[in-house]
Amino acid sequence: MVNLIEGTSGYGQKGLVLTEVRLRDGDGVDTLSCLCGQRLSIVITAEAREDVRRPNLGYAIYAPGGELLYSEGALNHGVVLADLLRGESCTVVYDIEMALAPGRYSLSVLAADNDTATSGDSGVHHDTRERIAEIEIGRSELSDRFDGLAWLPVQATSSVLAFEQGA
Repeated sequence: MVNLIEGTSGYGQKGLVLTEVRLRDGDGVDTLSCLCGQRLSIVITAEAREDVRRPNLGYAIYAPGGELLYSEGALNHGVVLADLLRGESCTVVYDIEMALAPGRYSLSVLAADNDTATSGDSGVHHDTRERIAEIEIGRSELSDRFDGLAWLPVQATSSVLAFEQGA
């Protein structure tokens, strides 16, 4: 497979530029598909074109209808990337159980910084690449266990209340 951002163009400040994005299966092989419930890794690499404080790499997954299903960055997991000097690069790997209903989902990626001291509350978006790939989720035993777009790991419990006559 190829680098998923090869031949794409993005938008943003370009102080931190996405250089490689790959989807890998549980064996580390590049892929664009998996069965519902299987693990995929999203591997995102970016290079600093200038010094970048508090870099953050993230992704978004869009449902087959185009609505945002989920997005996150490294900071959502408490992963604080080291500040980058010009020419340095960083990589973040997201391992995800793709417990989604069968269908085609779009992937977007983002390189940003969260240096709120110099750039305001939301930091700076350096390089955003929208809908760079479609991920095909296939049917599995898990997908037959739920309705809707995603399997949520819910634990159900029950109890019985005794009925007292004459109370």
